[in-house]
Amino acid sequence: EAVLGPPRTCSPLDRRPGDPVGVIEGDEATLARAVNLLYLNKDEYIAVLFYASWCPFSQECKPNFEKLAHLFPTIRHFAFEESAIRPSIISRYGIHGFPTLFLLNSTMRVRYHGPRTVKPLAAFYSDVSEASVHQWSQPQGRPCHTR
Repeated sequence: EAVLGPPRTCSPLDRRPGDPVGVIEGDEATLARAVNLLYLNKDEYIAVLFYASWCPFSQECKPNFEKLAHLFPTIRHFAFEESAIRPSIISRYGIHGFPTLFLLNSTMRVRYHGPRTVKPLAAFYSDVSEASVHQWSQPQGRPCHTR
């Protein structure tokens, strides 16, 4: 509880076999449900990106985060634009700049520090979660987003 806060009683974001892999964009309620997935042991790890649409570093990182969702399909990916989250929530996560990326499980929260390109980000994922990179080719058509 100290790492993630108390479990919420909201419903989980259930993923069914065959659902598209991608980044789920959301608000505070989505963030609470994402953390709830960990408490319910629905997901071993989740990736959370806090970004700002006005920030050039976020603009560089966000497309790579979407690629990571396809490279690591067993890790659920959530993105939160800073204007959709209250400052108190941002402060609770210790966010002082954008973008900020975390890998979380039920017992820990690990913040990424490093280059925002795919290769070092993928190495971070593998080091923290021990997940292996899934072979992925660029999808045709529009990317998968859920609001």
